[in-house]
Amino acid sequence: MKIHIKVNGKILQTNKNGHISSKMLFYMLKVAAIKRKVY
Repeated sequence: MKIHIKVNGKILQTNKNGHISSKMLFYMLKVAAIKRKVY
């Protein structure tokens, strides 16, 4: 099962186990933090 998550127009793809790699997860958290500061 693959999950596609769209973040800032970039599609992040999880691995076969459905787990997001730590690099992708870190990126998403960073983006979320930036969005929180902006809004």
